[in-house]
Amino acid sequence: MANSGIFDVNDIRHLMDNQQWKNIGDLELIQTQTVTNQNAVDFTDIKENEYDVHFLTWTNVGDWSGTGSLKFRYFVDGTVITSSSYDYGSVENKADGNTYTPQASSATSFYAPMMASSGSDLTHGYIYFFGLGDAFKYSLHTIHTVDRDGNILVFTNGGGAYLEKNVVDGIRFVESQAANHFDGVFSLYGIRNP
Repeated sequence: MANSGIFDVNDIRHLMDNQQWKNIGDLELIQTQTVTNQNAVDFTDIKENEYDVHFLTWTNVGDWSGTGSLKFRYFVDGTVITSSSYDYGSVENKADGNTYTPQASSATSFYAPMMASSGSDLTHGYIYFFGLGDAFKYSLHTIHTVDRDGNILVFTNGGGAYLEKNVVDGIRFVESQAANHFDGVFSLYGIRNP
């Protein structure tokens, strides 16, 4: 196919069949990290200037002690932000009918789910990040998780805001108990802009 700068329907179909045609809303993998016995996972090349929306997944995440929770923080100008600039709220629903509502203002990190050490209690989830590369807006996120507490299914829905108008150029996941370590697979995607 000659590249004249104009695509006819057959050109587009050919490119789509070969997964070479980019569509608005496509997920584009930025990085996947598989970690073992770590107390932090850093994404420092998040391509914040290319994407307005990021999507991050994690699977099979558990800590070695079964007592910690997963939290995350942002990088600004290459430095992890540990100041009290994070607000979040969420609802943790359990299959037995109980709920827990972790929330905070002026926190030093965002909350994510508890982690267990056994295979059946591993946590899985995803986060949408909005406006990380926009210095004139707050960076926002929504979070959805699923895991088990013993034999009880637990799912969490929530969101939060980083209350400083800065360009966020990285994301760090940490274990809530500094001495604990965790395992799992983390994947960061950009969602193609129009």
